[in-house]
Amino acid sequence: MHENCIELAICTNVLRLAYRLGRDEEVVSTENFVYECLDYKMYDNCCYYFDSMFMFYLARALKFSDQAMKRFRKKLLKCVFECSKSQIEYVIDIACRLMVYKLLNVENEFVEHERQK
Repeated sequence: MHENCIELAICTNVLRLAYRLGRDEEVVSTENFVYECLDYKMYDNCCYYFDSMFMFYLARALKFSDQAMKRFRKKLLKCVFECSKSQIEYVIDIACRLMVYKLLNVENEFVEHERQK
């Protein structure tokens, strides 16, 4: 793990709390940082846990902010799908990805894709 790395799971939990309290405007810089991490796939180097766990935490946070959901949904789904192709398969990865699909109301064909792997 990198010495100066910001743990993304913590960032997503901060977002979740702010969204639940209706204080979205106070976490714009954290939101931008998390989005940039998705955009440049920086989660490969900034997660102490599984990448898919960070994505699950983010999807869970997005349920509390329509604006953030609109901003992140497409990007997050793309990252989850790419992550499923490149990563060693652990049960926790599959479970987290399935939960992301459920939290983002993804069609059943994506879920079936995961189950049949």
